[in-house]
Amino acid sequence: MIYKIIRYIDVTKARFNPRLIYWVFISCDIVSLALQSAGGGLSSDSSSGSRYGVKLALAGLIFQVITLAAFMIVCADYAFRSRHVWRNTRITTPFKLFVGFLALAVLTIFIRCCYRVYELGNGFSRGSAELRNEGLFIGLESVMIVVAAYALIGAHPGLVFNKHSKDSLSSQKPIVAGEKIEDVDGSTASD
Repeated sequence: MIYKIIRYIDVTKARFNPRLIYWVFISCDIVSLALQSAGGGLSSDSSSGSRYGVKLALAGLIFQVITLAAFMIVCADYAFRSRHVWRNTRITTPFKLFVGFLALAVLTIFIRCCYRVYELGNGFSRGSAELRNEGLFIGLESVMIVVAAYALIGAHPGLVFNKHSKDSLSSQKPIVAGEKIEDVDGSTASD
């Protein structure tokens, strides 16, 4: 979706081709998930006394956290670089809601991933206090995933990027100082 957001706001403000975001971050996600599943599979073998599987799964989780942090940095950098466009144009309420809910989903998934690294830091042993803390598990695993899922429902791209929205924000006329801003949905807001 970040590719569509960049195209909607202003492609010229991106540091690199927005299509690279798909290739880089999806590839990193695949590597991360492959490491986690391979580590989980190796650690499920009860005959093995080594912690190699746990370390491999933990490496996948850490790689996922690093990748997600890099993704958030790329998004924040683009938001900063393109700030004059979205500050000086009429942004629709559906677009604002879309970006807000999408940011909430990414943040909650990031929190959940960080918690998973903490939780599995000592492996899968029954004596691990991190694995047995039910309150943390409910708050930082379950609640974060539920919030992310509902946020993604609110961040449905069809509300913003439908067949009728071919224009980008950078192609709109700038807002004049003191002018009332009217969203496409008809609501008004002051500058």
